[in-house]
Amino acid sequence: MIVAKKKKITALIWEFTGTFFLSFVITAGAHNRSYAHPLLPLAIGWILAIMVYAGAQISGGHYNPAVTLGCALRGATPWPTAVMYMGVQLLGALCAGGFGREIQGDRAGFPKVSKLFDTPGGRSAAFGAEVLYTAALVFTVLSVATAKATAKNNFFGLAIGSVVFVGATAVGDISGAAFNPAVGLGLSIANQEFEWIYCVAPFCGSVLAYAAFTFTHPDDKFSEKHLRTGDDVSFGSLRLASRQYVTEAIGALYLIMTIGLAADTDSGSGKSATTSLAIGAILMIMIYAGGHVSGGHFNPAVTVGVWLNGGMAPEPSTRNRFVRPLGYIVSQLVGGFLGAGIARGINDAGGLHTGFPMVGMEKTAVDGLIAESIMTFALVTVVLFTACSKHSEGNSYFGWAIGMTVFCGACAVGPISGGAFNPAVGTALPAVTNHPSDIWIYWVGPLAGAVAAAFFNRLTNPDRDARTDWSDDTVLLHVTDLEMGGITSTPDGANSSAAGASVYEE
Repeated sequence: MIVAKKKKITALIWEFTGTFFLSFVITAGAHNRSYAHPLLPLAIGWILAIMVYAGAQISGGHYNPAVTLGCALRGATPWPTAVMYMGVQLLGALCAGGFGREIQGDRAGFPKVSKLFDTPGGRSAAFGAEVLYTAALVFTVLSVATAKATAKNNFFGLAIGSVVFVGATAVGDISGAAFNPAVGLGLSIANQEFEWIYCVAPFCGSVLAYAAFTFTHPDDKFSEKHLRTGDDVSFGSLRLASRQYVTEAIGALYLIMTIGLAADTDSGSGKSATTSLAIGAILMIMIYAGGHVSGGHFNPAVTVGVWLNGGMAPEPSTRNRFVRPLGYIVSQLVGGFLGAGIARGINDAGGLHTGFPMVGMEKTAVDGLIAESIMTFALVTVVLFTACSKHSEGNSYFGWAIGMTVFCGACAVGPISGGAFNPAVGTALPAVTNHPSDIWIYWVGPLAGAVAAAFFNRLTNPDRDARTDWSDDTVLLHVTDLEMGGITSTPDGANSSAAGASVYEE
């Protein structure tokens, strides 16, 4: 009993400490509610990642009442513990806000809705932005820190912290980018302000994330007594396919929504110095969060490359090898159009432009085709060699490698071709923003690069994993190992997750 109480107290101390440091970086660095340093969004995301890695084995590393709510709904955190966590998280943010106020005075930073969005429609858009990026954060936590298929990974902190970085880059100048009731309320109250959006929106996002996680992980029960044994496909192949398609749609939605919100149509460099990095990071996040379910393609070119490499098993009901890749592509386009529409709706509410890829003003269509083909070739090659090869099986860097390939490409050829490397990106955003003239380039170029990458892989990678069978007892393993894997499902169950979002049990 004494040991249990000591663990509980230690966990509460860590939740206070982690939330304090996260909040302090925000309030000390965001002078007058604007980013004083161009890399501050990255610093905020990384301090969260650092605190998650440091304290996960002690408290689970929540530092956010919305995350705690998601873990409690999941069954990873007991409800009495969740309530205490929320209390100390708010206290940590209040203390950080007090220190920030002391050393910065009126320049102390805290989340605040932009004046451009201080209208009924604008505030609704800001509310929606907080809901969506909090949902991304909590969904990522549940997927990388509590799911059986991602147990004992090393990327959990990177993925979780990167969500905050991406959200701060995409909607920091819209909603204030709190995604955390403790940060939103604690820092505001310390600066004698109050914003109700931060009381409600993050919790709504948490519930949305839990619903999405439950649908895409129907057999992944946290309690050992609920775990199934050897029947991952007990819901049938249709249910399996549906959750894979939904996962692909979710990933494409967030990728394309982030591009539309973060990119600047008037500048090849983007709205800020971190825009290109944020685009690569959101792809990395979605791969880590959804790769064990669908393979984490989120890109028709990647799907074509993996399929040509022999890496997509046929639908068990039809044995038709075309059905599954077509289903993925349709899902990616559906998610992409939803993401593009959401981005335009949010931006329009504040009179902002929605980003979209386009060939540079002084460049030709041929220039765009060459740039898109070469960088998509690089992207699909990295996918096949880091996530579909036996020699790289079990690694934790696959998502980082894939996402950062997009970042490198955006920096190198973004001003030339628009830097899509993805037909879903190159279709949804131009169509929704009424700039469809270059859409054909973003199909021809990336698909040509994908085909070339598939043949290059067959030529140079003797260790490629080209299994195509679909058997009831191995279907999920093949999704994980073959299509985007890097992670192998283990029999240890959810309690063995490296992130330890549930390390404390009463």
